[in-house]
Amino acid sequence: MHKLTIKIKDLPRGFVLYRGPSRFDGTPIAVVATGIKRRSGNRKTGYLVQTWILPLGADGRANLPHRAVKSGADRAVCGACPLRPGAGGGCYVRLDTAPREIAESFNAGRYVDAAPAYVAAIVADHVRAGRIDGFRIGSWGDPAAVPADVWRAIVDTVRIAGGVTPGYTHAWSSRYATRPEAVATADRYGFLMASAHGAADRIRARAAGFRAFTLLAKEERVEGAFQCPATVSTGYRKTCAECGACDGKRDADDRRADPLIVVHGGAPKAAARTIDAVAAFLTAAADAVSETTPEA
Repeated sequence: MHKLTIKIKDLPRGFVLYRGPSRFDGTPIAVVATGIKRRSGNRKTGYLVQTWILPLGADGRANLPHRAVKSGADRAVCGACPLRPGAGGGCYVRLDTAPREIAESFNAGRYVDAAPAYVAAIVADHVRAGRIDGFRIGSWGDPAAVPADVWRAIVDTVRIAGGVTPGYTHAWSSRYATRPEAVATADRYGFLMASAHGAADRIRARAAGFRAFTLLAKEERVEGAFQCPATVSTGYRKTCAECGACDGKRDADDRRADPLIVVHGGAPKAAARTIDAVAAFLTAAADAVSETTPEA
């Protein structure tokens, strides 16, 4: 049995992996990793380290998430995600529970600043020991708000140890990014899944070089995709850790099928409206192109 290098009792409650400007709007943010000392898991995910991307005020303190969505400060960590409460709505994350507790603990100074590579080594150690299944990139907040190198320093190490690294970004598209320089390109962020809204959006994500996790407004068959097995509709056949499909593109030749899911969470109607709005936009854009393209 693998012996842990650092005893569990000697670990802090969590680590601060990054403090710096958001790629989305330049305002200060921080990334907190939890779930190593005290494991975090459920029947959907398995035991994964959770990471929280927090918007900070000018004083360096975290804005409480439920207040950030009202003031618009969540733009620093969520970008132009169409599921933001201030946008189309439909985000499944409950901000009054874990995200709020993490922000309050951050403000109380309960987390230790550490280099990503150092935390990666600890996570990998616990993966080998069988305590942890992997590392979740962005439990709240879009990972593309953070420089890719922060995540890369962790992802490769955890994967080599046998852990999973699920993560998702909306910023793969200029439509969902706050500014051109904030777009997450596949060459930098290809270890993430592109969050797509509907089958047409998935096609765009694939064309941009990503694998996609597609949110559907209703049940439909999408070629080259499969239903996420870690949901109520599939009876939680597998956890995220057991499935491992949401790890982006492993290499340029990665042709694996993409997972998809029908809207869920606390605001399914709002999410469905968002998906329909995206579909309508893409249809209108395609029609506009066809009308302006001269016949051969």
